[in-house]
Amino acid sequence: MSSLDSIVDVTFRGENAGRIVVFSGDRRHRGYLVRSPADELRIKSFLKMFCFAHSSILSLGILRSLVWSTDINHILGRPEDHLARTVCILVGVYSLVVGFPYWFALEIFQKGELNFCFRPG
Repeated sequence: MSSLDSIVDVTFRGENAGRIVVFSGDRRHRGYLVRSPADELRIKSFLKMFCFAHSSILSLGILRSLVWSTDINHILGRPEDHLARTVCILVGVYSLVVGFPYWFALEIFQKGELNFCFRPG
């Protein structure tokens, strides 16, 4: 869990007014003031949950995509003769297996991010 802590701690910085959280997805890199230590812990736990879900979707998704695309290629026959077909099947399966869950996770993150934004720092 120390790797998750180090990833999440990068989003926080200390200022004279208190702790500031800067979400990496924001294009303007605005900071938001965290009013209490309880809010900071709540934001950190949310970010840890998102980082864990992010890495799980990507790592398990590529493994599942490789297995399914290999099965599809062997069903179609002679995958070694059709490299372009093999790559297209892998990309298609990967976009389905990883694309939809990742898109939903980003939607949840963006909605959750709005709940934590109190005022610009």
